[in-house]
Amino acid sequence: DAGVASLATCPFLQSVNFEGCSNLTDACVASLATCPFLQSVNFFECSNLTDAGVASLATCPFLQSVNF
Repeated sequence: DAGVASLATCPFLQSVNFEGCSNLTDACVASLATCPFLQSVNFFECSNLTDAGVASLATCPFLQSVNF
């Protein structure tokens, strides 16, 4: 969780790919909601995520693509 939280401090982060990261949690995803320019995320085969975690990204105004 700490690693993704650190990544979320990048002010101009636009795209992240966590494909196959089975340790990724809803809390990790929620920390990405602070990235104002996030446009694309890939959570394919991230088995610990729930709909609630992904829904936390709804506040990202430029989000165009979510793969899970």
